[in-house]
Amino acid sequence: MTDFKIRDYQDEAVNAVLDRWGDGVDSLLGVAAMGMGKTIVLNETLARENVAGNMERGIILAHRRELIYQPRARVERFFTDRLPVPGIVMGNQNDAGDKLICATMQTLSRERRIDEVLKHGPVSHLIIDEAHHAAAPGYQYIVDRLRDANPDLRILGVTATPRRSDDAPLTVFDEQAFKYTIKQAIYEFGVLVPFVGLGVRLPVDISKVRMQAGDYSANELGSVMDVANANEVIVETWKKHASDRVTMGFTPTVAHARHLAEAFQRAGVAAEWAY
Repeated sequence: MTDFKIRDYQDEAVNAVLDRWGDGVDSLLGVAAMGMGKTIVLNETLARENVAGNMERGIILAHRRELIYQPRARVERFFTDRLPVPGIVMGNQNDAGDKLICATMQTLSRERRIDEVLKHGPVSHLIIDEAHHAAAPGYQYIVDRLRDANPDLRILGVTATPRRSDDAPLTVFDEQAFKYTIKQAIYEFGVLVPFVGLGVRLPVDISKVRMQAGDYSANELGSVMDVANANEVIVETWKKHASDRVTMGFTPTVAHARHLAEAFQRAGVAAEWAY
């Protein structure tokens, strides 16, 4: 394990959650801007509960494959003295009996899969990553099943965007335990750099892309965005405004990441894609 020290605001966030759980408020929402280390906060929260003897079993729930492996990697790197390395319940992987599990909502919302988890004992802690998705029926089904098995289930949802685009209420959560804005991250804590936004019109039409759980469907958005002329505009815009700096791009799908990287490479720019 690599030694590390959590930041002061992360420690404050964890303490806020533990205090409210201790007061009997079992379902909490935590809000922090992207890049502020929400994964560290959720893992540290579970670690302290585990050391205190309060965690029987825990689930970290997310809606995308990439978000399943991120908390597991953080545990392996920083938390193995206080947490077990999480098992995976997703697709063909089924570590349903592990004390700590990372699972996708799509997998665990299937009756057979959550039954397999619960047959090994009730769950005491549920973490919901990207918690603005939690109003979707699949999440509510999982929460209901876990609460049926353990009425004292402790829930923490973390997100950078607590408002859903469809304005569906996040009734899963009783109250907000902490909130840190991007302005605080930049000017108060100094953990993010100031930025200037630049809007560019792309030759695409997203008006017919469906919404799923409060966000655009990633696959449909990817199929609309991942076209040669749009990628060319992105490359040319980068050349004009950001060619003097290291740049990271975010795309709707893994395929789009690869194709955009290839577009940069064809333009003579060193670029790689990752997921």
